[in-house]
Amino acid sequence: MYQEFNELINQYDTRDKEKTMDWYEYESKFCQQILNKFSDEDWKSLIKDLPEKSNIVKERLAECLRNPDNIYHNIIILELLKIDDIDLFTQILCVLIPCDYNLSFNIINDILKRIETYTPIANEFQKIRFNLYIKKLKNQFGINKITK
Repeated sequence: MYQEFNELINQYDTRDKEKTMDWYEYESKFCQQILNKFSDEDWKSLIKDLPEKSNIVKERLAECLRNPDNIYHNIIILELLKIDDIDLFTQILCVLIPCDYNLSFNIINDILKRIETYTPIANEFQKIRFNLYIKKLKNQFGINKITK
């Protein structure tokens, strides 16, 4: 399954408008279905190959990781959060906003620091995502515990 997934997702290693529309309309759902059939060995192969993938492919992958109950989704999200790239970071926030990943306070604090660092250079879409994530945290943990 990993080989099939890898071949498919690598076709979308582009910001080409038409390919991106195809990704969102069809292929992202298909990639999610393939991931749902992954064995432990498939997941281990994906994790092992993760550093070699482009940031665009990593963004596409993040979009497919919407199951916080899947340990491999958690592992990959945490690995992707280590990468210093505003587009990838924003895409991860797009996954974290609707999903209830159980992140530690240290990771949440790191995310908030990155938001603070990225905000001056962020475009409007990114700033909206940053604010939505902060709003989610305020709702989740109480308005007095989040200072943003």
